[in-house]
Order: sequence, then C-alpha cells, then structure tokens
Amino acid sequence: MINKGDQVKTALLNRAKAYLVIQQPLLAIEDLNSLEKTAAPNEKSTLLVLKAVAFSSLGQKDESLRAFNQAEALDRNPYVYINRATVYQDMGDLDSARLDLQKAIAMQPSRANYFNLAVLERRSANYKACIEILTVILKQDNSFVPAYAQRGICLASDGRHLEAIQDLLKAVTLDPALADAYLQLGKSMLALGKAEAAKSYFLKAADLYLNQGKTSAYQAAMKLISAGSR
Repeated sequence: MINKGDQVKTALLNRAKAYLVIQQPLLAIEDLNSLEKTAAPNEKSTLLVLKAVAFSSLGQKDESLRAFNQAEALDRNPYVYINRATVYQDMGDLDSARLDLQKAIAMQPSRANYFNLAVLERRSANYKACIEILTVILKQDNSFVPAYAQRGICLASDGRHLEAIQDLLKAVTLDPALADAYLQLGKSMLALGKAEAAKSYFLKAADLYLNQGKTSAYQAAMKLISAGSR
C-alpha cells in the first residue's frame, strides 16, 4: 500500500524538477527545501544535486558548489560529478571540471560522459586529446553525429583542415541543421584558399543561426562573409 506521505513527496519532487525545466529555480528551491526537512539520508543527495542546479541557474555559483559538495559527502555518484563539472566550466575552472568528468567516467564510462570530456578538451585547447577521445567514440558508434562535428572542429583547430572537412561534411550530411559545422567548414575552406566555397558555407551557417534564434552567432557568420568578400 502506497503511503500518502510518500505520494506528497513524489509530487513535490516532480514539481521541483518541472520548475527547473521551465526555468523557475526559486520555486524549485522552495519545494526542495520542504523535501529536505524530512528526507532520508539516501534521498538527501539527490535533493542537494537538484538544489545545486537551481542555484547555478540563478547564477549563484558558490551556493551551487556548496550544495554539490554536500551531496558528494553523502553519496559519491556520477550525477554529482557530471553536474558539478558543468558549473566549474561555467566558472572557467576547466581543470576542476576535467577532474569531475574523469571521476564520473570511472563510475559510469558512458558515451555521453566521454563526449563531454572531449568537448572540455576542445575548450581547453587540448585538441589532440579531444580527437583521440572522439575517435574512440566513433569506432564504437560511427553514426554519432555530434562526435563528427566536434572532431572536425578539433582537427581544424589542430591545423588538419582536409581531415576536418571530411568529418564536418559527414556531420552535416547526417544532420543538416548543424550550424557550427557549416561555420567551421567555411573557416577550413578559407584556410585552404577556397574563398567561394567558404562563403557558401558561411551563408548556410548564418541562415541556420538566424532560424535558430542565435543572433550573435548569425552576426559573427555575416562578419566572416563580409571579411571574405574584401
């Protein structure tokens, strides 16, 4: 028989998660605080992770890290490390983010966690590490589109434009809505002296950014078109 108190807890927890989805973190925190008062030790870690995510949404990074650290003290699980890594990246602390992702991978060696580590290595300008991780992912699943796009960007950043173009073309063939891949295709074509081809890819990227409501990215793509036309 289901306890009425448990039903109330479940309803509050689901509502808190819904508030996070619709970007109402203050309301989520209010529900989570209510749940925390009567939570069992094995439930508290989950509540603290959700609270940490809410604080992060509010821009309160220190409060977010404090909640993550409390959650880690109660239960060392991969979700603590995955979500805390995101906060560290937002703060520009890429070394701490890497350590957390490595901890998450040790516990849960999933494709998503390895992919997140590859993206972090790209942001850290560790392009060879990024390429290595994504190559392993693609050997296991050669239909994983984001890996082609990210590896293409890393290859280009490492000066390997011909290889980058192969990956990026594969990415946009599988998913024609990848604006970032088109943008990098344009940059790689420009690096190879193919200005007209570059312009067509920049135009495609700009069009996609505009349709996706990414105004600043659209403006950046248009600047590249203007620069290439001089």
